[in-house]
Amino acid sequence: MIRVLIVGPDGTGKTSAAHALQLELASRGFRARARHGAPAARPSVNLTATDQPHRQQPRRLPASAAKLLIAFLRYVATSARVAGNATQIDIVERGWDDQLVDPIRYRLHPASDGIVRVLGRLLPRNDLCVLLAGDAALVYQRKAEITTSEIDRQIAAWRRVAPRSSKHITEMDCVQRTPEAIARAAADLAVDVFGRRDRWRALWPSPSRVDLRLVAVAGAFTASKIYEPGVAPGRVANRLAKAAFRTGLRVRTTAPLPPIRSILASCGVGGLAVATVKSSRRGRFVVGVANEESLVAVLKVGELDDTGLANEAQFLETLESTGLAPRLLSAGQRDGRSYLATAAVKRIARSDTVSVEEAADLATRLQTFDHETSIVHGDLTPWNLIPSDDGLVVVDWEHASIGSRPLYDLAHFVIQRGALTRRGSPEEAVALLTGRDSPGVKHLTALGIDGERAPALVRRYLSTAPAPTDLRVVKFRSDVDRLLP
Repeated sequence: MIRVLIVGPDGTGKTSAAHALQLELASRGFRARARHGAPAARPSVNLTATDQPHRQQPRRLPASAAKLLIAFLRYVATSARVAGNATQIDIVERGWDDQLVDPIRYRLHPASDGIVRVLGRLLPRNDLCVLLAGDAALVYQRKAEITTSEIDRQIAAWRRVAPRSSKHITEMDCVQRTPEAIARAAADLAVDVFGRRDRWRALWPSPSRVDLRLVAVAGAFTASKIYEPGVAPGRVANRLAKAAFRTGLRVRTTAPLPPIRSILASCGVGGLAVATVKSSRRGRFVVGVANEESLVAVLKVGELDDTGLANEAQFLETLESTGLAPRLLSAGQRDGRSYLATAAVKRIARSDTVSVEEAADLATRLQTFDHETSIVHGDLTPWNLIPSDDGLVVVDWEHASIGSRPLYDLAHFVIQRGALTRRGSPEEAVALLTGRDSPGVKHLTALGIDGERAPALVRRYLSTAPAPTDLRVVKFRSDVDRLLP
């Protein structure tokens, strides 16, 4: 989660700017939440409703210290709750350091500044601070709650305080700019800051999925081939995890899910080495089953309400004789869980990666599956394509659907590939999907669709595809949308 702090004296339009920024970021594909982050001691305290914020006398020092401790605990708890709701961008008004800038508002004893600073050092730094400032007389005309001299003092105080609590600071004139203009400028800065942060994060090999658990030594590492990440950090982390097992740094454990053995027995592949990894979907595990020589089966085990597994089973049955998908062994429910078992696909080594042209051919083949049916895979990516002796095999069909959606799968392939593997820029993505004689236009021509419709169909993909959770994909999509002709 990333925090954007919006600060400034009364009358600078913090609430309006925060709301406008939330809407602007949401329009760019972010899950953003705006909240009033003043560290009040009780939820019932509404600081923004007070038209005389300096009317009360400060508390004594012991009472101020107690209030600050309570406020700190509430501040941390609220931040944790917001992060737990999968909020990508937390837009906070005022923030913790507002108590340093305007202690009278919080009825703090003059000697309590040290406590505020010490507790503030325990909080993570904000990623971006937007300081709203402007001519004090004009700000006062908007909201005559504090004097013009106090407005100037608070702006100067924020200029000193903000660099200590925020990684990036920008000052915007709230008088000359509308809240919408401020929001657009702040969103541009935020996307740039977040993109640079994500580039560093991508170098750190610690994806949450790498949680290998091996059963039986013989064949266990063959079974662990079930997880072959397509993104470089994932590959590095996967190798480190396997190396840790080999050197004894991690203990080999028994299977974490009780029904695995009984499910495998019902499929006729029981009694072999097993390795499990976390799926990207909460509550689901992917299981590799192997003998000493090769991977023989892949098992997905999820919660009872895991509708994706049922959907995937349906499409695997439809595609059984095409060679496009793994062979379905069994699917259903057992011991309070849903499951899906498929035969393993024998991966062959290739000197090259899957090309955009190959992805375009696959997308065309799916959209022209038969005279009555057009299929959309829904998550066509390089890591969901396995090179085999019989050609490319597509896995992970849980997002598949029936319907004519030209260019959807190819646009998804090109954008995910560019954003997560850095094979191509947004400019190159647009050229591959909409340029003359591009794979995208050739895909449309094969479907009998005018290539001039390519930009509109890419925009249709961007507006209908599920919102991404990775900020690199969010930024890449935003750039593609901006560059489309």
